[in-house]
Amino acid sequence: AAGSDSNTDDTVIDSTDASASSGSSPTAPLNNYSLEMRNALRLHNQGKTAEALKIADTEAEKGDVVAMNFLALLYTNGMGVPVDEDRGEFWAKRAADTGDIDAIKFYAAYMYSGAGKELRKLIEAVEYLGRGADTGDIECMKRYVEIVVAHAIGDKPAKKAYKYCNYLIQNLTGSYEKEKAKKDKITISRLKRGKSVAASISYSATPYTPMPARNRTHKGCGWWLG
Repeated sequence: AAGSDSNTDDTVIDSTDASASSGSSPTAPLNNYSLEMRNALRLHNQGKTAEALKIADTEAEKGDVVAMNFLALLYTNGMGVPVDEDRGEFWAKRAADTGDIDAIKFYAAYMYSGAGKELRKLIEAVEYLGRGADTGDIECMKRYVEIVVAHAIGDKPAKKAYKYCNYLIQNLTGSYEKEKAKKDKITISRLKRGKSVAASISYSATPYTPMPARNRTHKGCGWWLG
């Protein structure tokens, strides 16, 4: 936990919490992290965020997706630094563009949390969830469908959502989730072709909060940084 000795502190921050505060620091093993980013994460957990940022900045510029995610989390949530939405969005998108599935989900979550204020953010969230869904990720498919149903987003997204519903119906094991996918499929089939999303976007759009790692079903999708 924060403040622990650097020789024993093996905690990292949780990339699933899009509203995390600077006081929280859930634990997770530091598997597949570079030595530099292990040091950066330990420094942050000890309250030495300025030192951690120097390391993360250097590693992010080298293309380290863990460092990019780390910077995105710190700046979007104000974790040890002032909130800087532009900088946070920049690094979140840069990480998502590497194809990392967790980075894609975090970026989509962050975009959707601001969808009530900017139409482009809703469109961006849908675009990146589609990228994740096309890799076979169940949670991206489910969230993509939910957003299309909630906002009646045009014909092209509706067609993709319809395809995802078919996949979910065939592959989900829970009775409730299967039934929900069937209902969503019916709703999507009735959507007016080409309906403008601008007519349905709400300023009270519910932010997307990713599911904890223990509830995830897609192979290889841990929710920790990187």
